[in-house]
Amino acid sequence: MDKPDGPPGEEGKQFIAETPDGGWVGFTGFGAKRDGDAGGYFFVAEHHRGKGYGEELIRLALGVMFRDCGAARCLIDYHDWNEVAHGLYTKLGFREMRRIRIPEDKLEQEDRARGEGGPVHAVIVELTREEYLAARQPDP
Repeated sequence: MDKPDGPPGEEGKQFIAETPDGGWVGFTGFGAKRDGDAGGYFFVAEHHRGKGYGEELIRLALGVMFRDCGAARCLIDYHDWNEVAHGLYTKLGFREMRRIRIPEDKLEQEDRARGEGGPVHAVIVELTREEYLAARQPDP
């Protein structure tokens, strides 16, 4: 399974989200292969979370991935303790493909704090171009 996060060999894009007065909200970046896989990352500054910016960033990126870059499917992963990511990706139509346990030596401080001392898994989710287009999700 190939989940590109950017060039080389594919189309890569990055977007920075700002408030109308130039304040920094977050960013996204991804790589996409025409008729292949796309994958990326999304980040919203903590003080802007819960305001819809993450959903807007993901919708923007999906539109570019599928329509402009011609990707056939988008693969994204999040850590299983992240209920906000789970809810958002589910809302956008992503389906869980599998979970992969993250080795103890690869856990970040946030994983240890939010994972409550238990194992932490990367949850891999996918959305196909056909599913995206059928849902006709409006772009920002």
